[in-house]
Amino acid sequence: MGVVTPIELRPIPFMPTQENDADLLTRISTDASALEELYRRHVGIITGYAVRRCDQPADVVDLVAATFLAVLESAHTYKPHKGEALPWIIGIASRLHSNKMRRRFREFRAINRIGLRVDLTPDDIEAIEERIDSERQSPQLTYALSQLREPYREALRLVAYDGLTQTEAAQALQISPTTLRKRLSRARAAIKSELGDEPIRLSAARATGEVTR
Repeated sequence: MGVVTPIELRPIPFMPTQENDADLLTRISTDASALEELYRRHVGIITGYAVRRCDQPADVVDLVAATFLAVLESAHTYKPHKGEALPWIIGIASRLHSNKMRRRFREFRAINRIGLRVDLTPDDIEAIEERIDSERQSPQLTYALSQLREPYREALRLVAYDGLTQTEAAQALQISPTTLRKRLSRARAAIKSELGDEPIRLSAARATGEVTR
């Protein structure tokens, strides 16, 4: 396929077409415009996902670029009957960020084949650093989250941080809704046990707006 025109790593206004995400994924391997539009639709949410998990601006950029390259490579595996495309894309980001995929994630630093690689300006770096700082939780909560096993921590993050429904989070993690509910229950119980009576405040975001659950 041709190279997509580089796109800045910011929420970008776009004029929606009549095509849904599933239609775009169907033709993404042969039509560069399909990847570009899918990127425009969801880059804000995927960037938010990365900001809440990465400590460095460059890692945020790498994870976002890696996610959309993986979307391009695996679009043929998407099954519309199993759920919407966005949770599927977030699931890709989640697997890339997990420890077992970290080496593959880092390998994307040298990849620019789809034109989504971004050279950060000082202003870009400052803006992403501010977002990372704004998403940081209290030291107590950060420690409590770090004590959770990764499957439980990610289940809680997807629902409480990223604003997914339980059904969407289960789809992203490729597990059953029942398993997701069990992980959430155990994660919340562990957090409560660690924090005692301290209120639990987890930020969540969908699209480009911030919400609190």
